[in-house]
Amino acid sequence: MSPMLKYQLNDYKKPVLYYYMIFIAIFILSAGSTNITFNGSTSSIQFAGIEFASMIFLFVTGLNSFKDNFFMGIQNGVTRKELFKTHLLEMIIIAAVMSVADQIFLVIGGQVANVISSLEFSGLMQIGYPEYFSNQSLLILTLTNLVFKFVLYTMAIAIGYFITVAFYRMSKKIKTIVSVGIPVTLFMLLPMLDELLYSAGIVDLHISSRIGNFMLAVTGSSSGNPWIACLFFFVIMTLMCALSWLLLRRATIKNR
Repeated sequence: MSPMLKYQLNDYKKPVLYYYMIFIAIFILSAGSTNITFNGSTSSIQFAGIEFASMIFLFVTGLNSFKDNFFMGIQNGVTRKELFKTHLLEMIIIAAVMSVADQIFLVIGGQVANVISSLEFSGLMQIGYPEYFSNQSLLILTLTNLVFKFVLYTMAIAIGYFITVAFYRMSKKIKTIVSVGIPVTLFMLLPMLDELLYSAGIVDLHISSRIGNFMLAVTGSSSGNPWIACLFFFVIMTLMCALSWLLLRRATIKNR
């Protein structure tokens, strides 16, 4: 293992450890609270889609995994190509470790939920693809779950990394335009345009509905096939990595 890869992986040790410590603590407290009664009724706790929390966590870590590593590498004679290769390896290792860890937690949580009737514990696949989940063998479900998590987590890191590299390459003026323009466009201009086009009869279906239908299709939710989602996540991850490399290969040291 190269020193640069060790250095990058070291940045994940404490955050990942703290993440799972908090998750375990919340789970234990939640499981215990199901035995507490309020006005004669027992409380019910639901843990659904824990992968979503891990995805957000890895997206945030991706946002914070470029500048310090870039400065450290360049100042120690590490090429940009080597920096990017070690980032890819780091991304694969972290996503693989957390995929296995989350799958173990899903199994343990499911067993605990079988004992505690007022506790519900389920993963994204169980929620999003119920027919597939109920019709496959345990081996196929485990394999699909692991692949699903892995590509989802690598995609989350890749998106976060691309955003932070892109912002690093931007000038202050462009950063301001992008930071203001994207939220305004997404949450104000597009909804207004969507409603105007629909009200004027130019489109027979809201753009938001078309986007929703598209997302259901590419994530396999409409067909009930999680492998379609795996392919979609992989394509997005690959695209983000390619764009990140195009930005990284000409990146220069800037004042912190």
